[in-house]
Amino acid sequence: MSDRVSISIDSEGIADVRLNRPDKMNACDLEMIEALSTVGSALAKDRSLRAVVLSGEGPGFLRRVGCHVVFQVREQRRWATRKGH
Repeated sequence: MSDRVSISIDSEGIADVRLNRPDKMNACDLEMIEALSTVGSALAKDRSLRAVVLSGEGPGFLRRVGCHVVFQVREQRRWATRKGH
């Protein structure tokens, strides 16, 4: 898993998903978006979960998503579509 996102699940089925980029006020980059997607897919399969809490390390929860990241994600989806994934 990426160091951009950490996850812990307590004994009561509460998942704590934390953005881990405090030096950038948890601004999203491509690696963080991919990590969140991976974590989300894994959590969606866990029927023992009761809740998911999304938070951020440091003083800021989520600063922004850079436009360049949006374009990178769009290009990756186009590429995957062309390859038949």
